[in-house]
Amino acid sequence: MNDPEYSELIKSIEEFDSIGRSKFLKKFNFGENIKYEILHNNKSYPPKAIWIRSVERNLIENGEEFDIGWRRRAFGLPQIKKIEELGFQTRILSDTKKEQWFGSVLKALENLDGAGHLS
Repeated sequence: MNDPEYSELIKSIEEFDSIGRSKFLKKFNFGENIKYEILHNNKSYPPKAIWIRSVERNLIENGEEFDIGWRRRAFGLPQIKKIEELGFQTRILSDTKKEQWFGSVLKALENLDGAGHLS
C-alpha cells in the first residue's frame, strides 16, 4: 500500500464535503476523530478517515484486494506527520473534546445495561 498524495487526500476531502460528515463517516465505517483534525479551507476533517479513504480508493481503482481489518494498524502519528509534509495543517484536539467523547462512550455502555464493557 502506497501513501496517498496531496491530490488523493483532496479527493477524499471533496467527497467528505459533498456527502457531509455524518454520511461520510457512516458510509465508510469511521468514527469521529478524537485526537487530531486536519484543517483545510477553514473546515475540520477527521485525518484517519480522510487518509484511509484515500488509500482504499487507490486500492479499489487498481483492482487490489484488502482486508478492512488493516485499518486498526494503518494510522497514527507517522501518517499525521506525512499529512503535514504534504502541506496540510493538523491540530491536536482539546482535552475537552476527548473528555466529551469518552463521556459519550461511557453513557452508551451504561445504556447497554451490562451487555457491553469498556474493554
